[in-house]
Amino acid sequence: MEHLEEIKRKSEIMQPYNSGSFYSSFFKNQESDPKSVSNSNEITDLLIEVIKQYGLKITAFQKDHISQIFSAFSEIQDKIDPDRLTSFKYFLNEDDEFLIYRKSSLGLTNIIIHDEECIAFSFIGKNPGERELIFFDEDIDYEIMAYKFFAK
Repeated sequence: MEHLEEIKRKSEIMQPYNSGSFYSSFFKNQESDPKSVSNSNEITDLLIEVIKQYGLKITAFQKDHISQIFSAFSEIQDKIDPDRLTSFKYFLNEDDEFLIYRKSSLGLTNIIIHDEECIAFSFIGKNPGERELIFFDEDIDYEIMAYKFFAK
């Protein structure tokens, strides 16, 4: 029975991923108000902002993983070029999935943290067929996820 629940969760997350029209607005709309950071204190401030804005709407699972991801962003910034962490946004959608996403010239990159304890990474390229979807179960390497997030 557990296996069926996992399949159901993955199919729910994949629904918008499989729908080209869902993401077309991201590529057509050039207006953007991305979050850019220049030091790790700003990442901490963004995390505090997320908790203030969504704290009552997100689960403990989501808060923990958001914190881990933002911590990995901070590690990248301290180890590499601070300009590497630029232009990302976040929001909580109608399906209670917390999304961290960024648009680049290559496409749209997402980290999806579902309220039912499922995490996914996706990349939807501007070129047809250029897609990637990875589900994370346990033992998540947040640093690798963060590098992957900013790679494209």
